[in-house]
Amino acid sequence: MTKVSVRYMVNDLAAAVSFYTEHLGFQVGQQAIPYFALLLLGNLELVLSTPFGPGGAAKPMPDGRKAAPGGWNRLIIHVDDLAAEVARLRAAQVPFRNDIATGPGGSEILLDDPSGNPIELFQPAVLPAPGDEAAIRALEDRFAAAFNAGDIDAMMKNYLPDKSLVVFDVVPPGQQHGADEYRKAWVNFFAHFQGTPKIAITDLDITVDGNLGFSHSIQHVTGTDRQGHPVDRTVRVTDGYRKIGGNWLIVLEHVSVPVDLTTGQPDLTSKS
Repeated sequence: MTKVSVRYMVNDLAAAVSFYTEHLGFQVGQQAIPYFALLLLGNLELVLSTPFGPGGAAKPMPDGRKAAPGGWNRLIIHVDDLAAEVARLRAAQVPFRNDIATGPGGSEILLDDPSGNPIELFQPAVLPAPGDEAAIRALEDRFAAAFNAGDIDAMMKNYLPDKSLVVFDVVPPGQQHGADEYRKAWVNFFAHFQGTPKIAITDLDITVDGNLGFSHSIQHVTGTDRQGHPVDRTVRVTDGYRKIGGNWLIVLEHVSVPVDLTTGQPDLTSKS
């Protein structure tokens, strides 16, 4: 076998040709109206035949059964943006059998051609590239090393370097927009210490989906403040990442602590 084609039985050849070419991007290779058409999409050859006429596909089986449209066996057309394709086709009044269904391998939906033959639109899941989780873990290690060295410039290399960086912090002003603002916040943070404070990152859990990722961790900061008092603080940190130009960067950071609702006091030592 050197070539494989798919045949669909259709009740109205002209309507079927119009549907596949106008809505799904097929090109007409051959056609013999009103019984037969050969449509092309990439390397796929779709043969459309009617259950009537002179063609062999219209001939009944020995037991009398005749080919008919419908069923569940189907074409699968891969798309880059399933939601956008569904919106476009619904606007064109194309009938769907279901709503988008998502599984481990990707998302799919079934639509019908004018004769009731199903077509599946499928958007594969974007699997994380090998090493993405390790790359994010290395980013957090670089951040901790830079923090422990008091190197703010090296710390900021792990963050998105423009104004779209968003940070929610536990200290005033509480929210920073942009790398410049966050850098100033770190300068102010280190200014409160004698010497260089230290950080330990534990319980780091990372999830990656394509070019996006997020993590949550416990971060323990110790040091001595300007008045000579010991500082021992534990915070919870959630980071959002984007892979840009092959490099992972923090694009969103949320720092939090538990709060005792009866007293309104933060718990700066608990890991929960």
